[in-house]
Amino acid sequence: MGSLASKEEKSLVCVRDVLKTYDVPKSLVIVTDRYASDPQGWHRGYNIELEVSFAGVVVPDDYPSMKKIDIARRAMECAWKQRVKISAHGAGQSPINAGLGGGSRGMWGYEPLVISMMNFRDFEFEDGVATIGSGLTLGDVDEKLYWPHRRAIPLGSSPYVSFGGNTVLPNDSLLQGGVGPASRMWGLTSDQVLEMEVLLANGSVVIANDSVNQDLFWAMRGAGNSFGIVTKFKVKTYPAPEQVVQYTYSYTMGMGISFVDVLEEWLIMANDEHLDHRFSSQLVMKPGVAFITGTFYGSEAAYNASGIHAKVLKSPLLDEYKVSNWSSTQWHHHQEYLNILGFRKHASFYGRSQLLAKNEMPDRKSLERLLLLIGGPHQPWTNWYVVWETVGGAINLVRGDATAFPHRDKLVNFQAIAMGTPKMVNDVFKIFQNRVNRESRILMDRLQNTTNRNGSIPLAILPGWQEHRMNHQTALRAYWGTNIQLLEELKAKWDDGSWLDGFHKVRNWCNYRHSGKASSRPGYCEAYRGLGTGAITPTIRKLLGMDPW
Repeated sequence: MGSLASKEEKSLVCVRDVLKTYDVPKSLVIVTDRYASDPQGWHRGYNIELEVSFAGVVVPDDYPSMKKIDIARRAMECAWKQRVKISAHGAGQSPINAGLGGGSRGMWGYEPLVISMMNFRDFEFEDGVATIGSGLTLGDVDEKLYWPHRRAIPLGSSPYVSFGGNTVLPNDSLLQGGVGPASRMWGLTSDQVLEMEVLLANGSVVIANDSVNQDLFWAMRGAGNSFGIVTKFKVKTYPAPEQVVQYTYSYTMGMGISFVDVLEEWLIMANDEHLDHRFSSQLVMKPGVAFITGTFYGSEAAYNASGIHAKVLKSPLLDEYKVSNWSSTQWHHHQEYLNILGFRKHASFYGRSQLLAKNEMPDRKSLERLLLLIGGPHQPWTNWYVVWETVGGAINLVRGDATAFPHRDKLVNFQAIAMGTPKMVNDVFKIFQNRVNRESRILMDRLQNTTNRNGSIPLAILPGWQEHRMNHQTALRAYWGTNIQLLEELKAKWDDGSWLDGFHKVRNWCNYRHSGKASSRPGYCEAYRGLGTGAITPTIRKLLGMDPW
């Protein structure tokens, strides 16, 4: 990584001095040194396509002399005083290694101090409300809710993603929405949050809910990793469904134009705004094979009465059909996720995506072109998968400006991923992941462009899916739509120096020290310069209902 800048060295010295004062082990700070011991794999990001670049990692834990939240708070104070950027690290499953400062030295000119959330694993349950530490994984939360209490919440499919979702794979990020199989029934994961305990960039701790710091609470639910680090959440839960119907239909066929009828019928079903909210589905395509899964959160009789099973399936092979409980269904989704992805961590991959509303679905000609693209002669050297998944349902019942997450009119999420091909080296027990080749990148771009009708549809992307090759301003508009203006205003209030920074995060352009870019809105900087956390701007007044919209 090379030598650290003096301000970054000073921030690490500051953290060490704090730990020494309170007799806390020095091992809680890891300094970037290419020869240093790295048992946690901090130097290797989830997506090895992109370099990681950080000043150091702080791993807070509880000690007799100092609690983990105080260690995190003091470390952030040290970084803030030395003008060093800050990044939160959850389970480390970010497509751009955001939690470890992916690309930051080369792209932005800095190395952040990383605060690990791995030990923030508190859990309590009372009267249907769960208090959940942001370091717990989705698999942990599922187990802690279901087995003792028979309760559940909508979660993403990866069991290894941290609940806080500060830096996670697409779809599973709570702080950037949180979409999973049960979201059509109950809504986004972030829609269930009642309260957050938030660490701000300056090291202060605040509570955000509907009564206190309402504007921060609004921003955290959809763009949270741009505003603060959540240590714990209070979340409403639901009685877990007693029965769940699941099916998987497989298609063992060459991926060619003959599959267009199945794909078109599936999209017609997913495009139904009145589709039972208890139902979700995925259509997955990989080289030479495809399968359709469905999950209905209810009894078999209710599923049969819905008529859903007759809406899409054309001469497939029934691979699995069963009626199970919530826990078995979650395990099934976890395994399905891992089977599709093909790896748990440390791989090289590149992806594109597009959220689609009712009037934005690709026509038959576009679907035929897409199938021809992925059925071409490149198959032997391209490791890819394409996923179409249903969204909408309860997600659509919330206004697009009710939280920072704006995509409340979408019904289908399209994702395309290309992965580097594993290559054996001298030691047969080691497998290295080659970088994604140029042809694979071009293929992913063309698939997204085809789904987007050659760019005629405004880009709409789940905020948790960060596409590192996309222009920053284009990405912000794709993630947050018209909410981005208010988010930038709130950034000026809650993180005026953009200390919580990185790939495609919201920035306060008036005080951004590394880009030199000024706001294009006349009077913007003058209106928000020097805002304190108690300030209420005209836009924020509207947000809080003080003025009519």
